[in-house]
Amino acid sequence: MEFETLFSLGLYFIAMLGIGLYAYRKSTSDVSGYMLGGRSLSPSVAALSAWCF
Repeated sequence: MEFETLFSLGLYFIAMLGIGLYAYRKSTSDVSGYMLGGRSLSPSVAALSAWCF
């Protein structure tokens, strides 16, 4: 792979980690609340997620 490709991929991973850490700190103070989304999904969003399986 070329340097530019690896560099952009590295930036992408760093950005995704930053967004994840920001959302984790903003949403809740424990891991279970983060993984469950604070149990604040509306029924329509929960129904749409059932199609993922």
